[in-house]
Amino acid sequence: MASPLIESVRRLIRRAGYDVRPHPDPGVLGFHLRRLGVDTILDVGANDGRYARHVREIGFEGRIISFEPLSATFARLQAASAGDDRWECHPLALGAADAHTEMAVSECTEFSSFLPLQPVAQAVHPTSRPVRRERVEIRTLDGIFAGLQLTGRTLWLKSDTQGFELQVLEGAGQYLDAFVGVQLELSLRPIYNGQPGFEQVVGEMRRRGFVLNALLPGFADDWELLEVDGLFVRAGVRH
Repeated sequence: MASPLIESVRRLIRRAGYDVRPHPDPGVLGFHLRRLGVDTILDVGANDGRYARHVREIGFEGRIISFEPLSATFARLQAASAGDDRWECHPLALGAADAHTEMAVSECTEFSSFLPLQPVAQAVHPTSRPVRRERVEIRTLDGIFAGLQLTGRTLWLKSDTQGFELQVLEGAGQYLDAFVGVQLELSLRPIYNGQPGFEQVVGEMRRRGFVLNALLPGFADDWELLEVDGLFVRAGVRH
């Protein structure tokens, strides 16, 4: 229970037309962003901006650069970023090579992917079913890095790309070394055909000089965890 002094202060603030609420728990992700001194996040597979809004809610005040290739979803992303002058949006997918190709768009757009969906996903989440296809643009991070003016920044890469994580990493090339941390969706049971498994992605990150530091729960059915988010820190980074 709050002390009488705190309650008195709250009443005075409310009389002025404002309110006081507890700040959201920054959790494991917030701890990593603060501990590593991250000031710029690349949000790959941004969808409608849920991740960016979340990091704002847990106290991240730095620059956010979001990438989302689907036109209608990108419009929602832009609307979400309106009024935040440190959040910019690009209508692109990131991958291993520059290209224009088709993406399967799911009813629930968070499941949209370049890879075919497995039946297990639709059984667990019926709105994951593809309803149309859309032609989108893919660029490599290596190719656009300089234009983003990231030199001298402390960088965090988040990729939630529905089985496309290894392509994003490949397209980063030498610039992956510029990131102090990486957040990747990891599959415990593939829900897309051709999706790399947990061990494969963790092994690739280890090869690229990153160690797995934490896991966050993700997509699941009633009795089985299907996906997690892995938080990776570049080996040797100490803050």
